[in-house]
Amino acid sequence: MQRGCLLPLSYVDSQKAVRITRGWLKIERATAMLVYMLPQQKFLKQYLLQLLANAMSEEELTSLVHLSRSIVQAHLQRIRFSISQLCEQQGITALDLAYDCLGEVFARNQDNRFPHIDAFEHSLNQPLAHTPDPDLFLAFKQFLVTFAETQLAKLYALNDPTGARIHRCIKEYCKTSSCFTLTRDFRGLVLQPSNSDPGDHGEAYPLEELEREILRRGKVGEPVPKVLSILHSILRSDHPYRRSVPLVDIVRIFKHYYRITGRISGTDILDDEPTLNFTGLMDFEIDSIRRQVETTIKEKIVTTYLLKGKVDKQQAEAMYSALHDMTVDWCTDRSDPSLFEYFSRHYPIDEERYEAEFRTKMEYLLKITRETFAAHLMREL
Repeated sequence: MQRGCLLPLSYVDSQKAVRITRGWLKIERATAMLVYMLPQQKFLKQYLLQLLANAMSEEELTSLVHLSRSIVQAHLQRIRFSISQLCEQQGITALDLAYDCLGEVFARNQDNRFPHIDAFEHSLNQPLAHTPDPDLFLAFKQFLVTFAETQLAKLYALNDPTGARIHRCIKEYCKTSSCFTLTRDFRGLVLQPSNSDPGDHGEAYPLEELEREILRRGKVGEPVPKVLSILHSILRSDHPYRRSVPLVDIVRIFKHYYRITGRISGTDILDDEPTLNFTGLMDFEIDSIRRQVETTIKEKIVTTYLLKGKVDKQQAEAMYSALHDMTVDWCTDRSDPSLFEYFSRHYPIDEERYEAEFRTKMEYLLKITRETFAAHLMREL
């Protein structure tokens, strides 16, 4: 068996011929059954029950962490083709990234409990003890993958902010467009024309040929939606190739297109303000993202303002509390007041003094908060 891979190579190779998206769930269930037969993984339910009951030994906790690491590492290695290069550019390995994910998954709270594992248990359709073992493994795998995708999105945004923005713009476009559909298969997220045969029996569309055709039809300064309409007409035309293309390949082509047309750094290509969309996320996933964002903001307030003497401790706490209230309102779809109203809840101040001393600081922190939220919400690269 290949190191870091959860499935026998013969099984992986045999699945390369699978091209139909509707069969992906069957493959996932078969994967769960095969993986569940491997050593230690048949004890997953026992481990989780003991962990939730605070009756787990250090040795058993270590075994659960190792199992979780194998799942995360396998996902990163088998689904994300560019993960090695991405990690190398940041000076880390896929193993480091996996452990970063697990550091969040198994973080303890003030009561010495594991809040993310508690949230996972509450998200199950039936009590953990009564959940069938293969279904429990699939649910736990998806739970871990959520954290892995969040870490990967953050890493991707740090390493390639332009690609991250293009990626986000394409995903947002597909949510409201009737031209394209985003689906998932063995290649990860794929883009295909809506209401058309994906042609999965054919060969993959040669990327260099696809890029040449886009450059031939496109004009300088075309925004992403316009280039997507060009891509749509190309994929819908008469050709022998598959009509579905991995999203990561589309992003690479678009980056090259804008680099050639000289607009790669232009903010008019994409929406300037990140869009926050929580569609499809469970409550515990949203809470996890919010806590990570708030940790980043807390560090920013301390290092940028408190340690440099620009604000005192009370003011720093008020700034953090105001942004905490704001992120909670975002996640619960409540109407959000002005920045001044959020801030004045925790630090009594008149609007004139706020304008003079805190408005610029709070607007900067708001921008960082939205950008960090958008990076975490880009869960499927």
